[in-house]
Amino acid sequence: MDAQVSQAKNNLDKTHRDFERVERLFKDSAATLEQYQNVKTAFDVANEQSRIGRIQQTVFNHSRQCQRTRDQEIVNEGEQVSGGSPVLVINSADDNDWILRMGLPDVDWVRVRKGDKAVVKTDAYPGQTFDATVSLINEGC
Repeated sequence: MDAQVSQAKNNLDKTHRDFERVERLFKDSAATLEQYQNVKTAFDVANEQSRIGRIQQTVFNHSRQCQRTRDQEIVNEGEQVSGGSPVLVINSADDNDWILRMGLPDVDWVRVRKGDKAVVKTDAYPGQTFDATVSLINEGC
């Protein structure tokens, strides 16, 4: 998706340069009306293709985020789940760079801000705490 957006932007930049060049030539009577109209149309089409690419990229990124969220079975404290059901998802890029995604009730969600500090405790490491920072608050899908 990023490559398509980049390609559309490069095409827009090129057709913009072509349009400005032919526009100057047309004003100096060195280009025909047909040449001017053709390059103007090409520029307009490239502009729309670039706009569509940016919109599709935004939708694609949002849908990927929503899909990841829907695929996770996050539960709240006190909820009952059947054995073997995931209750949280942990991803890691490095040993000390973990991402914890969790659901919050609305009453808590509205109070959480990006950059807030948190402490994470798990049954897997009793008595051990992990410092955390809120880096993303998903507004839903």
